[in-house]
Amino acid sequence: MGFAGRQRGMTAIGWMLLIALILGMALVALKLVPIYLTGMSVSSAVGSLEEDAASVGKTQREIRKTLMKRLDVNMIDEVTAEDILIARTGNAIEVEVEYEQREHIVGNLDVVVSFHSSARIPVGQ
Repeated sequence: MGFAGRQRGMTAIGWMLLIALILGMALVALKLVPIYLTGMSVSSAVGSLEEDAASVGKTQREIRKTLMKRLDVNMIDEVTAEDILIARTGNAIEVEVEYEQREHIVGNLDVVVSFHSSARIPVGQ
């Protein structure tokens, strides 16, 4: 009975499992943070189209070209022209960017993250 009362702390196996868990979580975080930063940059580029007065009255081709230039300046290669959907709806042009990014973690384990950003640009009168 006195022996059980003297035991304190974790065993070596417990420490190894805890360290492995922390390293695994750090690995996933190191892989996911750049993906989400890229996603925020894409969302910012799409949102800036909505706020930019120069976007009003542009054709769909000009809007796509402007957006691709902004993504290129930010060195975003994950979004291609096929990921950008531009359609006229009523008195506005809807711009949607929808893409997925895959990142290899370890072994046969991958992470797939999906992003969707949209903006509404009024049509110039």
